[in-house]
Amino acid sequence: MSNNRDVTVRPEITLQLPTSSAFAKTPAKIDTGCGVWIVRPRWLARFATPKWFLAAISFFILIQSMLVSGITSSVITTIEKRYGLKSAESGLIVSSFDIGSLIVVVFISYFGGKSHRARIVGIGAIVVSIGAAMFAFPQFISSPYQPPNHLPQTSYKLMCRPNATNTMFNTQEANAVYLSLFVVSNMIMGIGSTPIYTLGTTFIYDNVARDDASFYIAIVYAMGAVGPAVGYLLGGFFLTFYIDLGNLISSDDPRFLGAWWLGYLISAGLILVSSFFLILFPREVPSTPVTETTVEENFESLDSSVIGFGDNLKDLPKAFLSLLTNPIYLCVTISATLEFSTVTAFLTFVPKYLQSHFNSDTVKSSIMTGAILVPSAGTGILLGGYVIKRFRLNMTGCAQTALLSNLLSLLLFISVFFISCETPFIIGVNKFVEDPMSNVLMKGLPSACNSDCSCETSTFSPICISGLTYYNPCYAGCGVKVDGNATQMFSNCSCHTPVAGSNDDIGVAGSCDRDCSASLIPFLFCLFLVTMATVCAHTPSLMVTYRCVRNDERPFAAGLQFVFLRTLAYIPAPIYFGSAIDQACLLWK
Repeated sequence: MSNNRDVTVRPEITLQLPTSSAFAKTPAKIDTGCGVWIVRPRWLARFATPKWFLAAISFFILIQSMLVSGITSSVITTIEKRYGLKSAESGLIVSSFDIGSLIVVVFISYFGGKSHRARIVGIGAIVVSIGAAMFAFPQFISSPYQPPNHLPQTSYKLMCRPNATNTMFNTQEANAVYLSLFVVSNMIMGIGSTPIYTLGTTFIYDNVARDDASFYIAIVYAMGAVGPAVGYLLGGFFLTFYIDLGNLISSDDPRFLGAWWLGYLISAGLILVSSFFLILFPREVPSTPVTETTVEENFESLDSSVIGFGDNLKDLPKAFLSLLTNPIYLCVTISATLEFSTVTAFLTFVPKYLQSHFNSDTVKSSIMTGAILVPSAGTGILLGGYVIKRFRLNMTGCAQTALLSNLLSLLLFISVFFISCETPFIIGVNKFVEDPMSNVLMKGLPSACNSDCSCETSTFSPICISGLTYYNPCYAGCGVKVDGNATQMFSNCSCHTPVAGSNDDIGVAGSCDRDCSASLIPFLFCLFLVTMATVCAHTPSLMVTYRCVRNDERPFAAGLQFVFLRTLAYIPAPIYFGSAIDQACLLWK
């Protein structure tokens, strides 16, 4: 290859450089045939282009992120209720995906950089498909779900039963086997997803014109951002079906649980289809034309590394040291780690936050979250990529754009915490009223009015009487169940003092309604802006990462950054945020 370069006079010195893939190899040695092993029909060669690879990997990322980040987050509260999990345990399930990625990311990024990157991504898709199918197994190996009041004589256990024996009663299947299966399945999905952002994006970066790379990669990450939002919408839709696909109880009933497992089986099939197309791509697509690039952007291309990245394992420590002594790379990585530790936990518990703070049910919470994330995340990532391409930003310009976006995101993020709705009040838990029998405040669930009822704290089934919410009919002292109505109703409630001049002393199943619409709309608006500003910084930051390292370091640099994000952000954040939620919880149900 000739070392001559045509110098052009411009406001800044530019060089006519070949792209990294052309620089590294001669065309004669590039494998550009589509197919597997000896099966390489000529008509497939027309699909060996960056655009077709972008389409294939974008579809895989769309479904994968829809499943892992969207559907999982939208159904996690249903899984908690079905299998008796705490928030910290559900946080462990979410984090197990990143634990699986962390196990293999160093080796995949280090050795995979010189391997058949497209095929490795395709094999990873097969692994994700297997993990997704396994995640749905608890639905088929556990006994059918039985709502509390549909068990034999359960309705009587929830009512005031004088002199009855107080027995523990719990319909939830809090079994460590199911928790273990969820964790292992999600780890498998994490292992299979690892090649996407370490080998897939670097494959694109090395096979397209440098000026187009940012927009191509922005499309990839836009699919990764839109996927969770679509997952929230589909997850909410699947939750409208009864968990065992029957019509045992109405979806309006507080005991109703949706079919959380449907999304995993459907996604497993779609991801398996995408793997077939990814495996067919060649090791490299045909060389792209040379592109004009500034010296600042490509100083790494002029210097060949003395470290044989991916050649053997003994050079791995040198590879680590090379990147950890790169100040630009280190600063960008630390910044991204701090940012995503908050964003990950925030997005994981957004549906749960909407349910607890804004009195929204599971289905509506998932749909609202998805409806906000779809346009905001997609717009933000594409905007970041477009700005780089439109203004041809160098590495400094990309860093400045990322900084501005992060500052705006921080300001908007703080404003979210000032928007909330009034806390729901439950008699004896966080609201104290006078006991009709003893004329003293009811500062706990047991009181004089229900002392002979043999109530059980293991079953939370709230009822609303005249705007007051009670823990269950028993703690309200209700002795009669009113039949003949789709909504369960109770009467003769000894712990409730009727309002003067009112005969409304009938208890209705479910918590009392709260009107949170006035604060919900501003919250969703701020959530839209926060998401858009946050993801807008992602593509510029990624371009800084790719441009501040040498060409042969790029896959491993992406992998090492992956390790930092998983170890310090994605894995611990849902766990310790979930633990904080557990500590702040006034009542477990």
